[in-house]
Amino acid sequence: MVVPEGKTFLVYPNMFNGPCKPSSITITVAGTIIAPDTTDKWKGIDASLWLGFNNVNGVTVNGNGNFNGRGLNWWNQSCALSHYKPSKAVHISGISYTDLTGSSATPVAINLNCSSTVSCDGLTFDTIQISSASKGQKVTAACNHASGKTTGVIDPPLSCLSPA
Repeated sequence: MVVPEGKTFLVYPNMFNGPCKPSSITITVAGTIIAPDTTDKWKGIDASLWLGFNNVNGVTVNGNGNFNGRGLNWWNQSCALSHYKPSKAVHISGISYTDLTGSSATPVAINLNCSSTVSCDGLTFDTIQISSASKGQKVTAACNHASGKTTGVIDPPLSCLSPA
């Protein structure tokens, strides 16, 4: 899948469901993927989830484009509307993020919050630079039960991943 440079795509919540086990799936983002600014139009759709992958192996996300989740208002709506109650842990493995830049409206710009019973492993972060949307503020990364490697500049740093 390719999001071309100079183009903006409004993307409603989507769950990409497998099983899907190709040798690789590449999503190249050179333009912008933008979330809707409100959730009031989504009857019957879980507004707590914008983009998700379920039972999909070998995904690589790369490019110099942007994911625009619409900031703090979206996060407040998402958390308030969440009805999701996980019934079991999902194993996440072999996911790569390459050459991503952007800003975060929240203090935690990257949150790898994986299960204590089934961790996330084989994660690769290569040249990721996320700054605060609020001038002068720092952003952080959070890691729970995640492992993998980093290459290039990673900002904010991910303490749970090892340099390659």
